[in-house]
Amino acid sequence: MEMGHDPGITAPIFTVRINVQQSEGGIQESEETGKVCVLDKDWIRKDIMKNSTPNKTKVEYRYYVIPDKERVLALLGDEWKREYGEGLSKLHFHNYLEVGICYEGFGKVVLDEDIYDFAPGSIVIIPPNIPHTTNVEPGETAFWEWMYFDVEKALDDMFLKEDPSEKKEKLKQVYSFPYLIKRDNYPVISKVLELIISELNTKRSMYRLNINCLLQIFIVEVLRMNDVEERKEVKLHEMMQIRTAIEYVHSHYNMEIKIRDLSKICNVSESHFRRVFYRCMNIRPLDYINLIRIENACELLKKTRLSMSEISDKCGFGNVTTFTRNFQKFYDMTPYQWQKALFASEQKHKDYRINSQ
Repeated sequence: MEMGHDPGITAPIFTVRINVQQSEGGIQESEETGKVCVLDKDWIRKDIMKNSTPNKTKVEYRYYVIPDKERVLALLGDEWKREYGEGLSKLHFHNYLEVGICYEGFGKVVLDEDIYDFAPGSIVIIPPNIPHTTNVEPGETAFWEWMYFDVEKALDDMFLKEDPSEKKEKLKQVYSFPYLIKRDNYPVISKVLELIISELNTKRSMYRLNINCLLQIFIVEVLRMNDVEERKEVKLHEMMQIRTAIEYVHSHYNMEIKIRDLSKICNVSESHFRRVFYRCMNIRPLDYINLIRIENACELLKKTRLSMSEISDKCGFGNVTTFTRNFQKFYDMTPYQWQKALFASEQKHKDYRINSQ
């Protein structure tokens, strides 16, 4: 057993190397003992619960085995209409890519450190080893159906077995990001998942072959989502996430602004907010706040005769030292030097107009 630390979460993740399989003599396992739940005659689930130090996130590793002839393991039907979650700090992760489709209910989905709202029509796509959970309010229920895809074998089926380097690259690309998407925005993925579920429920002739083909289409669509051009739509979604914070900064730049407060306004974690903000704006949130303050300070320097102390207070810096330090960071000169250079330039233009008459 190894204990690793994922920089994306605040608590340790316990990675357990185990080998669990079903044989005629029953269930065999090695290296680690734990509770084994037989959920179906064709596959089993092994849950190993580990608690980290007090007040830390709990992380559960759920290990699944998909039979050799299958590419998909599914949890379907009315039994998955239930109350979900034991708190946002109790996470779990899997050894396969997980896909969930929400039909009823509202709540929160945690993907790594990121928190999203889910609703009917939400789809989650979660790569292996990404801590996550689904939660509803106490007493409420939601209806999800879940599937686990053997992406590695599917890539072999896509003739990548003969090219290990390309297979490795495609696998890495498929596993690049977890997603929460809306069915209406991704009609191809939505339809493919619908058809996979239909094949699993009916098990008509050659259903395995059809599922394998559908899974390949799903993988191609995820690859497209992770492509640079296709991620433009994702960036637009992220811009919408932080838009409220940007508007808040523009209207409250003269007040104290904390990054954690901006993240709360956007209903996301602080770490997620920082990552998304930098990805969208190419500047850190604190630097952006100070940039807006500096821009407003420049207007006061141009149009008023206020002292540096008054301007620093009006623009949210609190004192002249902080104002000057941040001003130099953006303009490579002090506010006084900038104002002096501006007035000198204006005087030069005024003299030029007089001499040209």
